[in-house]
Amino acid sequence: SIMKIVILFPMPVILAVLISEVRSKGFSKLVQGIVFLPHFFSWVVIVGIFNSLFGLYGPINNIGTVLGGEPIYFMGEPGWFRWLVVILSGWKEIGYSSIVYIAAIMSIDPALYEAAKIDGASKLKQIWNITIPSIMPTIIVMLIIRIGYLMDAGFEQVYAMLNSLTRETGEIIGTYVYRLGLGSASGDYGLSTAVGLFNGIISLLLILGANYFSKKKTGSGVW
Repeated sequence: SIMKIVILFPMPVILAVLISEVRSKGFSKLVQGIVFLPHFFSWVVIVGIFNSLFGLYGPINNIGTVLGGEPIYFMGEPGWFRWLVVILSGWKEIGYSSIVYIAAIMSIDPALYEAAKIDGASKLKQIWNITIPSIMPTIIVMLIIRIGYLMDAGFEQVYAMLNSLTRETGEIIGTYVYRLGLGSASGDYGLSTAVGLFNGIISLLLILGANYFSKKKTGSGVW
């Protein structure tokens, strides 16, 4: 979850800024359609696609073999598991997550940009001094909500990616609770309920703490 926040959270903001700067409406809609599409694929489909790409006989290993390397079963390699979780999650969700930032950018008063142009501000200065500050409240709200999900690394994704080789590295609280209650170790309903409740309490404390800190430092928050 921390890797996803550090690596992936800024990506939708950057993508939204780039899309908003595209002057061709047709090209902008095409780009948005391409980057939004993966969100509507199920995790089973996405994991299947990447299993084919990163499999022992997939194109990634074929290129590596041609260059003199040894085939690696990436989806079954514990050292690669967390990075693949981040990569797959980014490929699926960055485009869809950028929608809220695109909407926030569209609501910025165009007169601000016109005034900046008259003053000789470059495009980068306009983005840094107008676009980013204007959407900062939205960024803060989305970050607080994301921190509330810090204890959830993505059950559906991880469950679809887990196998016997990567369980020790890839097991998360969500899959652990599922295994205790309904999965291979089913029947321990008391422990699974306790773990799930404890997880929910920690998430609540995280989002309350993040909101309090944001209100103190920036004056804006979820409530």
